[in-house]
Amino acid sequence: DFRETGPYNRGRKIARYYLAETKTKDISLPVNPEIGKPEHDAYRWVTYEEAKKLVAPRVLEALEWAKRQIES
Repeated sequence: DFRETGPYNRGRKIARYYLAETKTKDISLPVNPEIGKPEHDAYRWVTYEEAKKLVAPRVLEALEWAKRQIES
């Protein structure tokens, strides 16, 4: 299952969010071969409350969906 945001970036993009579990804290941000560089340059692990303060309004529904999935 996943959640998508509404269109953004002048209607050209839609982000899709999946929920996953990991046993490691190490993250890899590889180069995207289509653009020749990583799509992201940083990450951090945060609590739900911290995430609510960080995400753009268009991402909030996906965050709330993830919280419901974890709690069910």
